[in-house]
Amino acid sequence: MVSVDLMAVSVLLVLLNILIFVTTVVTITYVIPYRKMAPIRWLLLLSASFCVVSFCTLVVYVSDDFHTKTLFARFRFFGLGLMTPAWLLFLSTVFGRWNWLQKRLVTGAVFLPGVCTFLFTLIPPCRDWVVTDFKEYSAYGLVTAQYSGGAWFMLHYVWAMSLVMTSLILGIYIFVKESGIRRRQVSVLLAGSILAAAVDIYCVLTNSPLRWMMISSGTFLLSQAGIIYAVLAHRLLNVAPLAMMRIFQNLPDPVIVVDNLNVIRGANKAALRVFGLVKDVVGQNIEDALPKISLSAGELSIADEFDDVHFFNLSIERLDHETNNESGRILFFRQITVQKGIEARLNENMEFKARLLALIAHDLSGYMEGQMLLSQSIQDDLSLELRNRTDMLIDSTFASKGFVNNIMSWVKTQGNSFEVIKRPFEWNALISECIEQVATQAKMRKVVLTFESNCRPLVTDGDSEMLSSVVRNLLWNAIRASSEGSVIFVSLMIVKGEVDVVVKDQGVGMTNEQLEALRFSSGSFALNDYSKGQGFGIGLMIVRHFIKLHGGTFLISSDLGVGTEVSFRIPL
Repeated sequence: MVSVDLMAVSVLLVLLNILIFVTTVVTITYVIPYRKMAPIRWLLLLSASFCVVSFCTLVVYVSDDFHTKTLFARFRFFGLGLMTPAWLLFLSTVFGRWNWLQKRLVTGAVFLPGVCTFLFTLIPPCRDWVVTDFKEYSAYGLVTAQYSGGAWFMLHYVWAMSLVMTSLILGIYIFVKESGIRRRQVSVLLAGSILAAAVDIYCVLTNSPLRWMMISSGTFLLSQAGIIYAVLAHRLLNVAPLAMMRIFQNLPDPVIVVDNLNVIRGANKAALRVFGLVKDVVGQNIEDALPKISLSAGELSIADEFDDVHFFNLSIERLDHETNNESGRILFFRQITVQKGIEARLNENMEFKARLLALIAHDLSGYMEGQMLLSQSIQDDLSLELRNRTDMLIDSTFASKGFVNNIMSWVKTQGNSFEVIKRPFEWNALISECIEQVATQAKMRKVVLTFESNCRPLVTDGDSEMLSSVVRNLLWNAIRASSEGSVIFVSLMIVKGEVDVVVKDQGVGMTNEQLEALRFSSGSFALNDYSKGQGFGIGLMIVRHFIKLHGGTFLISSDLGVGTEVSFRIPL
């Protein structure tokens, strides 16, 4: 019965080390494509250490030659020398904490004792500095090699245990600082490493037979299991590998990968070059690394070290869409500097065409005014029938002139993207100037224009060109709708903190149906024929739009056969 139990223990020890070896090989195979990431590199070194120790332990178990047993018992220190610093650096980089550990001098100091252990084990004359005085040790049905510590062994062990304690402190610090899934990840990792370290310390301090059976190698399975469980169940390392599967270091556009706490987990070469980031930017908060850049999706501009401006379209994509827990984001900065340059040249060409159109419209307006004056001058020498036809010609030319003037106003605002350029101006002067501009048309129509104001002077800020266009359009419409001998009343006053401008005519007026169509239509509106004041519609659109740009309101009322009253109000 005792022999069966001993056999079971020996088989269990062998299986544990086989399992460790297999799982570490699988882990290495899984993560090696992402070896450019710092956490992956430390994980590879850690897994390789597990693999070396478990393999050497298996050789000690199964070999019948004592010299081979002692040789591979020494070789275990290849892995033991690098294991603890690799574990510490893995925790630091994967969670982005204690980044000072990743500085070259600090990393070198952390690894120096382990490298010494590795070299002493590698060089035959120095091997006894680590362990010496080997002799056979038999327990639990297995024959292993018992040894004494050499001159270097105690220093190696104290250093290794200090790194274990440092890793524990770092793990607790990470647990306090992190939350959610990151806290569960570090909890699983700490549980495995603490159990493994506790068994090893117990065996060394008590000189238990388990020490010479190399049980500590079997406990590495706990650490390895913690890593695998954290990777698979809690998505440890899920940010960087998923990102690296979708982006490549040779992408011409900058790409940055951040986790759910906005800590940078990866950046391609273009990001390092364009944003002037250092290579060890991984682990920094992105707001600290890029303080002058807005990280909202959309267009942004960035000046490089030579003050050249580059334009980017920032798109942000979440990783792991299948769950509610956000594991990270990909920030993709698409270079659009060339596109912006093309757009600027197109805008310049469009502005040139707009100015050309405005120049043509200006000249046409002058010719049309000459035609109206000429028609008016010969009208007295014509018969009654020809006079009616001349009236139609004058109305048509008058409407065409108004249309051309509206095009000129429209083109001017198109060139400025309808931006209101506010400057101080005086309302009474503006309205009086508009009345003078339409005085010739009013005289030809034999219409009287009157202007009353109860606020002189009245200076406010606004776009005087836009508002002049509004007043002129309202006056032109009133003149076209008016009959001979009628009066157009223009008034200016302040009503409830707003500038109120009213244009009231005694023209043909409108039906309710026409008035409703005018109020709710955003397009053109016209009366039945030129003789009754027909327009082209663009003037009404300009009036409404310019008033809206100033935050004002547009009002209209009309009675058929009586006249129309149009007003607009602009906040002071």
